[in-house]
Amino acid sequence: MEKVVLGMSGGVDSALAALELKNAGYEVSGLYIDFHGFSEEGYRKASALAGRLGIGLERADARELMEKRVIQPFAQSYLKGMTPNPCVICNPLVKFKTLEEYAGRTGAGLIATGHYAVAENGRLYASPSQKDQSYMLYRLSRSTLSRCLFPLGEKPKEQVVKKALSLGLIEKSYKESMDICFMPGGTDTEGFLRSLGFEQPGGRFISPEGNVLGTHRGIGGYTVGQRRGLNVSSPLGRLYVTKIDPETGDITLSHKRPMAVRVYLEDIVFHEEIKDQSRLFVKLRHGKGLFEALWRREGFLELVTPAPFASPGQSAVCYNENGLVLMGGFIKSADFTEVL
Repeated sequence: MEKVVLGMSGGVDSALAALELKNAGYEVSGLYIDFHGFSEEGYRKASALAGRLGIGLERADARELMEKRVIQPFAQSYLKGMTPNPCVICNPLVKFKTLEEYAGRTGAGLIATGHYAVAENGRLYASPSQKDQSYMLYRLSRSTLSRCLFPLGEKPKEQVVKKALSLGLIEKSYKESMDICFMPGGTDTEGFLRSLGFEQPGGRFISPEGNVLGTHRGIGGYTVGQRRGLNVSSPLGRLYVTKIDPETGDITLSHKRPMAVRVYLEDIVFHEEIKDQSRLFVKLRHGKGLFEALWRREGFLELVTPAPFASPGQSAVCYNENGLVLMGGFIKSADFTEVL
């Protein structure tokens, strides 16, 4: 019987993943990874589920690693006017690293999570589910992917929840959390940065012509393309963030929506060989759609059709027509056009 270590959070996805692995004949052991130490609730839920499913559960302390490799860089990125995605960093540097280390100590050849993605022969594919999370996993190495199992990879989220309810693994009041794990209960980025000791100076909202439109309390918490929560009114209608300047603290607002036509990448991870001017499909933010683009070997993507969401600090993940992840990197900057 092949051994597999499953990351268990106490949620519906890891619970169903455990059940699927057991039904497939694997010897499953669970690992609860403590990322932030805010609450014992997650561990209690994971322990209860592991007990019901008849599998063992151990606990790993990843708080120091999480603080150093994810939380501090997350904060620093916001202070530079960027919009980081912490899960993209956490997966290779904390979560899967911890799973692999535990698997090595216990003699397990495989590791698993409840992610909605498909791994085959060291390659990563998008899940056909609307919950697809391949974007979050693109920085995993081929050696890591070669030992990964994603039991829910091709299942619709609705089917997973329905099955968990029918088996009594979750309560009818179940509601999926959309919070960043180390910022539970909301998305108050400004308050979170302050709690870490990062006091931000206020700044100005300005027009593209340099006219002052209002003031803000700090660039952390704003992102290129944002239109909600600006608290600036204009007789001409809605405003969008088009530029964030960490040097001056100015945030430029425009009535025209910024649409990316060229996206420059850094710290690129290649999963496949890609030739200059190869046509591919790119996702510029988790949960958003795919846009057709041309890869240029100088390190940028030429978008066939202008696209929103190209915020510095986010990732651009590229796929072929079959959903195979080809490459990905952090968005360094973008050239924009503006549309009403």
